[in-house]
Amino acid sequence: MHETRFDTLARTAARRAGRRDAVKALVGAGLGLALTSAGWDRTRGLLTGPPIAAAAEQQAGVCYPPSNASSFLPNDGRLAETFVATTSGKLSRVQFEVVKTANTSGDYLVRLLAVNANGTPTNKVLAKATIRDTNVPIGSAVTVNAHFRKRKTVALRAGKRYAVAVSRPGPNGIAVNSAVNGCIDHRMFGSDTQTSPFAEVPNLDLRFAAFVGF
Repeated sequence: MHETRFDTLARTAARRAGRRDAVKALVGAGLGLALTSAGWDRTRGLLTGPPIAAAAEQQAGVCYPPSNASSFLPNDGRLAETFVATTSGKLSRVQFEVVKTANTSGDYLVRLLAVNANGTPTNKVLAKATIRDTNVPIGSAVTVNAHFRKRKTVALRAGKRYAVAVSRPGPNGIAVNSAVNGCIDHRMFGSDTQTSPFAEVPNLDLRFAAFVGF
């Protein structure tokens, strides 16, 4: 991936402020974070992880720190985050947060990919799902969920590394809210097309949660 593309990919807005000031700064910057009881720790004044799993689900992988950056790839570009599954079971849902501006179009593609010996995502698709553009409202912090079909998904194995890849093929590309050095033992990658190799994006993480069980 070219250096100029990396410059476009990471638009970082890290804040060095107090906890409450940091949250105010994020909102004031136009990130539009929606605070709910499920994602807000009143005691510590911090944004927390994603909503809990549904009754039949279990969380199998997560990287969901407060967002302090945004990441973008144009056209057919893909963003991916690697993780080690903590729970075995059939992949049922992947949750993440997108930035969708007005007058843009394109369905969101979510893929679970295999990784190679170096932990880099490959083009081997283990499971796939689509989020229709019409189901995603315009907003600067829109939580979306990709649901996988029970008979067409894959069984995750605890202790094994995988990659969640997201893209929005078309003229507008994919934009997500991300985090600077947000998660230990996770790595974020970018790919210019739907088939080109992935290259690591240093110091950034794609915020996501993966669930197993139906």
